[in-house]
Amino acid sequence: MFALVGELFADPNERLWVRTHAASLLLDFQVREQADALEAFAHDVLEPGVDVDGILAFDTTDVMLAFSSPADLSRYQDSWLAFYDADLIAYRQERWHREAAEAAERARADRARVKIGRNDPCPCGSGRKHKKCCLAAGR
Repeated sequence: MFALVGELFADPNERLWVRTHAASLLLDFQVREQADALEAFAHDVLEPGVDVDGILAFDTTDVMLAFSSPADLSRYQDSWLAFYDADLIAYRQERWHREAAEAAERARADRARVKIGRNDPCPCGSGRKHKKCCLAAGR
């Protein structure tokens, strides 16, 4: 499997986000055969701190640190099948419904707000038209 990931990582014609994902896996699992290539990739291709489609790019220091300590594979120990658990599906659907209701409420509140036209009296109470008072002053 790591050979396939290594091929994706090494292919310069592959999209950058694919190469960066592959590189992250190689770093996480400390594939020592790729250490030099990962360091060169970090130095030559990635800019430190640049966000690559949701992955924070790494630098040469990250590569050295990854290979200097034991691998932390804890995030790979959870079963991906848990995503399909009936209780978790129900929880996600409830959350999505709640979020949709909150978004709809915000949209209703935005529509309910009265818009001030240019020729309406200014809300500051000056008695002048809005276009000659606060609108003109940029307030």
